Amino acid sequence: LKANKFCENISSSVTNMENRFSAKETERNTKLSARQAEIEAKRIENDNKVEAKRAEALAKQELNFDKILAKASTTEQREAVTEFISDVKSAVALRQTEVNTAQEIYRDGVDQIVSSRKSSIESALSTRKSAIESAITKAENDCRNGVEAVTVKTNLRAAVKSAQEDFKTTVQGLSK
Repeated sequence: LKANKFCENISSSVTNMENRFSAKETERNTKLSARQAEIEAKRIENDNKVEAKRAEALAKQELNFDKILAKASTTEQREAVTEFISDVKSAVALRQTEVNTAQEIYRDGVDQIVSSRKSSIESALSTRKSAIESAITKAENDCRNGVEAVTVKTNLRAAVKSAQEDFKTTVQGLSK
């Protein structure tokens, strides 16, 4: 009896199914946005820590430079110390630039991987959605053409389950 009403109520069944998928997609998008915000927050936190450490090291360095410069008694010594200070500052600046560049390359790589994974998931979602829409259209046509409601319901469930399994397999196959 319940299966026979399936064809009569197929539009409400389809709406319920679409609502569930829409809710899942919204949940997924919310999680992705939260993850991206978390990544950005960690990057900002890391940048702030690095800047604080650099500022602290620079302050200590300046104190040490002042001490060394104070010990220089002759013009020759002062020139040598000044050249040394200049060389150290250049080396530190070069090192900071290299670290910043390496960090930027790393972050770009992470962003590219995340973007690629997101695109792959969106593609898999699109494929799943198309398969389910096709199954729904077939079920609606079968109902209109007098195919037994139990058969229509079984076929629709099997097609949806297959689309879901294909989606899960695709997503699980992606690298994290």
